Amino acid sequence: MIQSPRLLTILFADIGGSAALYDQVGDEKAHQLVAQSLSSMKLAVQENGGEVLRTVGDSVLASFASSDSAFMGAKSIQQVHQDMPLAVRVGFHTGTVIPDGGDVYGHAVNIAARVAAFARVDEIVATVDAVKQLAAESRLFASDVDHIEVKGVPVPVAIQRMEWRAQAQSATRVSTRLDHQ
Repeated sequence: MIQSPRLLTILFADIGGSAALYDQVGDEKAHQLVAQSLSSMKLAVQENGGEVLRTVGDSVLASFASSDSAFMGAKSIQQVHQDMPLAVRVGFHTGTVIPDGGDVYGHAVNIAARVAAFARVDEIVATVDAVKQLAAESRLFASDVDHIEVKGVPVPVAIQRMEWRAQAQSATRVSTRLDHQ
């Protein structure tokens, strides 16, 4: 059922190099690793308040009510993949979408897909529109403004890289300090 347009943050996460993986380790092992990765991504999305809308091949499409939740989900996806043999690229964008039957449609979905495709493996990239919606604390982890061309958008879309490792290291330092008191 088509609903009224809503402002959501759309996240794409994509496994990097999965095609080469099938050649390197064989179909059965590669399929097992990709399935494990997708399962981990789905769990990370759900644990951070997101909704997995669909998986296609080696990618996950998810929606979040806020940019902060999407950033937390993206960080969780990257953190879980640190201990896995596969690497992931993640991108997210905040914009108006049309929910329809458990999926979403609209230009914001296309922009989020392009942003994710621009990201390198082990990286999170967000549009400036999504970064502006983040809490001030989370905006501190945005850097490196760049611009990408998106089909159907007359001007380049501004994007920023999100430093997800720095935040994890800061949290580790804090807990270490507290443990020694």
